[in-house]
Amino acid sequence: MGYLAWLEKGQSKLRLDGSEGYRLALDFAPPSTSEDVLTAGGSMLNRRGGARLVDVKAVNQNFGFGVHVEGSSSAEIQERVDTLDAFLRSGDTLREPVKLAYRPDDNFAQEPLFGQLGATRRLTIVRGAAAMSPVYGIRTMRANRLPNCRVGMEILPFAEGIYQQSGWAQGGVLEDWIGTVDQRSRGTMIPEATTNLYTNPIYGNATYDTNWSQSSASLLDEQNNLGDYLLFGKNSVKLINTDTVNGHSWGETLTPAAATTYACSYYAKRPDGGAVTATETNVWAIAANQTCTYTAVGNGWYRVWCTFTGDGVARITGVRVKAGQTIYVDGFQLEAKGYITSLAYGDLPGCAWSGTAHASTTTRGAGILRLPSAGKVSIGQGTLRVVWKAARASTTYSDVRYLFAVQTSLLVNFTAYWDNTTTKWVFSDSATSISRSSGTDSFSAGDVIVFHFVWSSAGITMYVNGSELATSATYTLANITADILVGVDNATYSAQIGGTFLDFSSFGGALTATQIANDYVNVYAKATGGDGYGMRVSGIPYVWVKDGDAVVDNCDDSTYDNWGYVGGVPGTAPAKTRWTLTPNVGTGMVNGDVVWLGLHKDRLTIPTINSGDYYHDRNTNVDASSSGGGYDSLAVPVVAGTNYPYFQVTAARPWYLNGTFHVFARLKLASSTSTITATPYVGLRNGFVEGDDILLALTATWKAHYCGKVDIEQPNYLDWDDTVIKPGVVFPGSSASVTLYYDFMQVINGELLRISALTTRAPHDNQLTYVYAATTSVVIEDEQVYGDSVDVIPELRGDILEVMPDANNFFYVINNLASGHAIATTTKVEVGVTPRWYIG
Repeated sequence: MGYLAWLEKGQSKLRLDGSEGYRLALDFAPPSTSEDVLTAGGSMLNRRGGARLVDVKAVNQNFGFGVHVEGSSSAEIQERVDTLDAFLRSGDTLREPVKLAYRPDDNFAQEPLFGQLGATRRLTIVRGAAAMSPVYGIRTMRANRLPNCRVGMEILPFAEGIYQQSGWAQGGVLEDWIGTVDQRSRGTMIPEATTNLYTNPIYGNATYDTNWSQSSASLLDEQNNLGDYLLFGKNSVKLINTDTVNGHSWGETLTPAAATTYACSYYAKRPDGGAVTATETNVWAIAANQTCTYTAVGNGWYRVWCTFTGDGVARITGVRVKAGQTIYVDGFQLEAKGYITSLAYGDLPGCAWSGTAHASTTTRGAGILRLPSAGKVSIGQGTLRVVWKAARASTTYSDVRYLFAVQTSLLVNFTAYWDNTTTKWVFSDSATSISRSSGTDSFSAGDVIVFHFVWSSAGITMYVNGSELATSATYTLANITADILVGVDNATYSAQIGGTFLDFSSFGGALTATQIANDYVNVYAKATGGDGYGMRVSGIPYVWVKDGDAVVDNCDDSTYDNWGYVGGVPGTAPAKTRWTLTPNVGTGMVNGDVVWLGLHKDRLTIPTINSGDYYHDRNTNVDASSSGGGYDSLAVPVVAGTNYPYFQVTAARPWYLNGTFHVFARLKLASSTSTITATPYVGLRNGFVEGDDILLALTATWKAHYCGKVDIEQPNYLDWDDTVIKPGVVFPGSSASVTLYYDFMQVINGELLRISALTTRAPHDNQLTYVYAATTSVVIEDEQVYGDSVDVIPELRGDILEVMPDANNFFYVINNLASGHAIATTTKVEVGVTPRWYIG
């Protein structure tokens, strides 16, 4: 196996992999990122606690290695060293930098159009130079082959991949982190719609065992919040059968409808992390032990499941623990299907509680993921690589299920799917379908399958696990101009195949059989490496909003959402992120408009944000144009009194605590104009932390006012997982006694960027930058803004917002028009990422 390496500047390339007289020496190794770390040791009272991390800044570093230069004369070698040196010195970091590009294998020369495995990683060179080899004095060396000519350079901190435009997601689309030990994503799950009949499925109620009971006092239940035995939320349950009776049950009292097929599932782990079998536990339903399937998902966790027919009787449905056994359980689901789907509970994106959170059933919308095909899929010829992990066996499928389909009303139009009737994989262009000519296909739960779908004028071919499965000499140009749907059909947006997509990459050319065989070896080893239960090959970035159209609303109630999240980000470091905002969709920004874009990032094992924890809505006075259909009023005195009017939210998610809390409130007065003082705060169990006072100039027009921020630092000695925090805002006084009308308060925990549209501009020391931008949309990347009009100038203040891999990147938009804040105003949010790696 060889490698690929070159220097590039714009369209120019200087190859360093032996094809043009240059070859990397053995001392070449991709560098890791250099960082300046700032720590704080506290006061003199901190004698043994050490210093804590305060900030990290990635910095440039010097990087050097050897290059072997080959030629047939001393003059030729001299010229090649001069050329290498000149190329390194020729870059302009801002306009046209020189980059060092490399790949660890030469399986194929072309880079993906979409995806990162097989893509080249690039280091940006600030300044570089080359020098002659130390053995230059040996005549035979400088006339034939001059080894170890030295190359030195200053490089920017990160290696970068190729740019990817994010797709659009809705419903239950979610990253699969279940059972991981490193808390990194295995890939993307695109599940079908379902209803989970368990009302407290992850023990998230304030009283952890609400609605749960056991059949015998000999079955002990203990609340657990130890990480090794915890999958979802804050609690799991440890069950101990102290009896010699072979089985007591633990469950909720449910009533599975008569003559209806159900699938019941839960996650279980033994204290010793060993294999979970029928010796320890099984599903208990319709007053009987059920024969179960036990599927390992990683870190000792197993998903236990079965199907049964309901009888319409209310009784315990749950888990049976055998005599003398101890087992941890979490993540229960009962759904009216003949097979299991991924776990649904009301806090997850695309899911909703039917009533009180963690005390009612959950409904999940169908997962839909669309990827842009424009420029990412070649119609004339190309290759799609799909890596998929099955969540259930092929024998459990009773209908057609899709790996991908082009978004069109035509069912037969560039699709790949599992056909349960023939028990075969099928690949189809717009006219021809292919599958294996003899025999059938099959797969088991947990299997990882690598597909390559190839098309060109020579025909279409389907490869499975590196081997050709089916081919046809005919290819009819497919309509691939529409978006590609991953894991779902293109007619009803259903027929999800389930499981986890570890990769979905496209190439602009038809890979050969040899290239595919080599690629399979590389891909499969990665996909099944790590803990052996599936490892992400390449992230599939997407923007999730409730309607799947990348458009968010201007408040957060039962009808509108002002938030979404970015998932599937590749890389290991914060990605270079391009945000494209279209405020006031259909109109764009005009002079005086202000948009706030907030970003909250949290670890992948907390796959949701309960938006209500950071939103306070008051609806005493009915008003259809207000959030939740109403607003409230209160009196603000001239002089601060003992009973300040205030609003706050009770954030039951304390793991979001660190960082900055930004407070917004939608406010107005009855008619006059008045200046009111607002003080943001965060209430903690041991007191309050206040931010600086801020003056709000209120009018009779509804506006979403920025009420300031509060910075919180988590002390080492506090257990924040048991803390309820209360961010809010208090109004200690005003320039005149006024009646304040209040609609909602929004708290954003994290980074914040303010974008304002101006026809004139004034300098501000704390703004990032400003340049001309479009009236229809604003594109923000690093500290730059792009556009196609000079009608307005966006002024940016705040943070650079970069999304993280292996994290949940929740974003919020608050859109204030010059004419006021209307809850029905929409903003389109599109995201593109250039992945970064800490190690090149």
